[in-house]
Amino acid sequence: MPTVGFDEVAVLIDGRRQLLLSGAVHYPRSTPAMWRRIFRESRQAGLNAIETYVFWNLHEHRKGRLDFSGRLDLPRFLRTAQEEGLHAILRIGPYICAETNFGGLPPWLIHEPGLVSRTDNEPFKRCMEEWCRTLLARIGDLQATRGGPIVLVQLENEYNNVARRYGEAGQRYADWVVALAPRVGIEVPLIMCEGSAEGAIETLNGFSVAERVPEMRRHRPHQPLLWTENWPGWYDTFGVAHHERDVREIAYDVIRFFAAGGTGVNYYMWQGGTNFGREAMYLQTTSYDFDGPVDEYGW
Repeated sequence: MPTVGFDEVAVLIDGRRQLLLSGAVHYPRSTPAMWRRIFRESRQAGLNAIETYVFWNLHEHRKGRLDFSGRLDLPRFLRTAQEEGLHAILRIGPYICAETNFGGLPPWLIHEPGLVSRTDNEPFKRCMEEWCRTLLARIGDLQATRGGPIVLVQLENEYNNVARRYGEAGQRYADWVVALAPRVGIEVPLIMCEGSAEGAIETLNGFSVAERVPEMRRHRPHQPLLWTENWPGWYDTFGVAHHERDVREIAYDVIRFFAAGGTGVNYYMWQGGTNFGREAMYLQTTSYDFDGPVDEYGW
């Protein structure tokens, strides 16, 4: 089976450095009938990877009741991507933000006695570990190390935004997250965006990140430079005009990043899709178009 690793230049697949050109497609925001066409369009456009968050809040909306059917069929989503010649980057979180309710955390966590999320809190860590084990039991065989498409996995998400609130307990939690990965069956390299702990590749998010490369190089000299969220637009909220971004600006910022040594970029979103039901966060529109290259309907 293939090996997946990294050096200071790039992600290594079977010992060969890979330039990762990825696009974010959230499986719950589209339908299984759309996936293959989206992937085919993406491959033809030059991508070699697809990235998605994992939506714990949808898979286990009620404690102990799991749903991986229909548009929540993550294994099918990943297998279809592989059939279309694409790697996969899986961002488990379980806090994912993603403009979804509770940032991807299921609502029943509120009722767990003594639980405080995203810190060195035993009730939260227990629930998070149980969920990760449940998920890896379903998709673990889809890691590249077992012949599947998954080449990178992310746990946690943009932790710098809350790290000051939790202080030393937060750092202990981040260290625990890194140690959790192999314990639940993650065999490919672990990434963490905008805040990390030793043992994970720290990645960058933003409209433009080339200017942050020197600092990242000083801080993380032995890892590749990966851009997990290159925003081609922004999400829409009710009462505000649709957000767009000049494609020339996007191209210029990507070129600057590669010129600075970057070897992986993920367009967030590549295909934004639709917020079904009541799954969107406060004031978020039904459309999650994000001005992505592939529109809400997969074209």
